[in-house]
Amino acid sequence: MLLLIFLVIGWKAKTAQTQSTGDKPVEQVRKNIQVLKGLPDSQLFLLMNFVGDSLGVNCDYCHVKGEKNPQTGEDTWLWERDDKKEKAVGRDMMRMVLELNRTRFNREAVVTCYTCHRGSARPERMAPLPPHDYFGEALKPQPKRVLPTAQEVIAKYLSSVCANRQHILSQAIVIRGTVERIERAKASGPTEIVFKQPNKARMTER
Repeated sequence: MLLLIFLVIGWKAKTAQTQSTGDKPVEQVRKNIQVLKGLPDSQLFLLMNFVGDSLGVNCDYCHVKGEKNPQTGEDTWLWERDDKKEKAVGRDMMRMVLELNRTRFNREAVVTCYTCHRGSARPERMAPLPPHDYFGEALKPQPKRVLPTAQEVIAKYLSSVCANRQHILSQAIVIRGTVERIERAKASGPTEIVFKQPNKARMTER
């Protein structure tokens, strides 16, 4: 949530707090930071992951890879390079999001990258065709939902948990407990309830 606050509202107001906690602003740690000034360095990659997921892209969509590390075999990154036009477009989009929320939504986190992109680098401009017939569907008779009977529910349960279903059905279910009565005229006492398939029950109070 913190990264969304920085992305959507802005980060200049957070700079003093960032410095007091020891987490330096990203522009003091990394090179060529133009839009994200004031963002705590610890939040940078979280924010970038959010942007990448919103567009459905990886880091190399905007950033330049260097040669692989000969010792680890891992990619190295030239984060400060501006070789790709997608990086410049990304900066413009961040400025647009910040401006929209500042001027239209009272600095609330209403608009983000995901608002338009929804996991695609190119936002959709048109709704899917043909148009959805909401009115026609509303006028169609809805099928009635038929609920199973109690016997069907019990039978399905027993078939799924009991290997010997007929043996279980032949056994009575006995529940014993104590009834606590509020009325003074009737004393509390033990109670026994016996259920026997298919539709018999007996209740005994002592």
